[in-house]
Amino acid sequence: MNQKFIYNAFFRFLRHPNDQEEVDISIGRKLNVLLQLFLFDVVIVIILLAINHILHTLHILEPTHHKLDDLFISTGYVWVFITVVIIAPTFEELIFRLPLIYRYNYIFRAIVYLLSVSGVVADDKLDKGVIAFRRKYFIWFFYLMAILFGFMHITNYSGYKELLFWMPLLTSSQLICGIILGYIRIKYGLIWSIFYHAFNNLIFITIAFCSIVPFKGYTTSNNAYSVSIQPYKHSIKESLNIYTCRVTPDTISFRNVKTDKAISILSEVTEKYVKSSSMMPIDIDFYMKRKQQNTDLSRKLLLQEIQRALKISITHRKKNVNVQEAYISDPVRYNKRKLSCGDCHAFTLGRTCRLIDVLYPEQFIISSDTIHKLTFSAKTSESFADLKKRLYDEYGISFRTVSKDLDFLIIEKE
Repeated sequence: MNQKFIYNAFFRFLRHPNDQEEVDISIGRKLNVLLQLFLFDVVIVIILLAINHILHTLHILEPTHHKLDDLFISTGYVWVFITVVIIAPTFEELIFRLPLIYRYNYIFRAIVYLLSVSGVVADDKLDKGVIAFRRKYFIWFFYLMAILFGFMHITNYSGYKELLFWMPLLTSSQLICGIILGYIRIKYGLIWSIFYHAFNNLIFITIAFCSIVPFKGYTTSNNAYSVSIQPYKHSIKESLNIYTCRVTPDTISFRNVKTDKAISILSEVTEKYVKSSSMMPIDIDFYMKRKQQNTDLSRKLLLQEIQRALKISITHRKKNVNVQEAYISDPVRYNKRKLSCGDCHAFTLGRTCRLIDVLYPEQFIISSDTIHKLTFSAKTSESFADLKKRLYDEYGISFRTVSKDLDFLIIEKE
């Protein structure tokens, strides 16, 4: 079976998908088809990676944080292999490819059974009707399953809700793979689609793992300060979520802190305003050799050393986002509350919103109001919807969605 024949058959199927299986095909021929389809998939992935790189270079697309990188950091290659090469392909093929053949589409068959048992329609007549319906609209069902499979992978990215606009691009390689897997499943069976899925994942995670350049540590000292930045040595008994941080004018130390989190702390910026790809946990020891009055110089110098050690750049960039802007919508309610509480321990609405903004990572909360004051206590377990209701009930404060240019820290590898 030559290459041209394989691709012609594949593209004919894509124009008019059907659920007709191929029989009496040798294992060698099946492997040849899978290899040719994999090479086609690789070409598509290379093109998509090039587009992705161009968009990053032009600062159109921000750095994306893929959860697979975190899995490599926290568990290593073996567990990633078990998860991505064995478990994920099996479950995903059972969900997205098994139903492509009618006799294995248990949802459709259950509906047919219930309708026939209830006497609504005769069993054989209904079964034939469903089969005819599936054949007529199979093209829609086939591509719907491929699209759902592709779009599902947007959840591989941290903060994926902010990336929904880019979902067609970021998941296009999985969409193409889903189409190929659907073709293989129909023509050669579910076992072969699981095999191709596992092989595809194996190749790409191996490339990803081999492309990781290990950070061996960085130490330097001069007349002003000394610094040591080392990769965190993870122990199975320890959690990656537990970290320590100490910042004083003369000494800064971090233990088991993700690099992007350390940068956000040193820059005094909330984490949601920091955009980066996946970054490793590190240990940092920084000492100033002369007494300092505040932490400004220490933070600045350490940020410079982190960039030098990890070969990254930190830049400020404006980004237009939808924010929740607080304002006094009911002056009567506000004045009534103010008279009962006074100005003792009160903060301006603008400062209060900055405090609230820290508590709700999925919202951007601002206010330019520097006149009205309130004595407000935050509740850490309170939802944003409940917070808005409480602020209105107590202070007459409402929120409106507006578009604002906010300052973000962009961390990129050099």
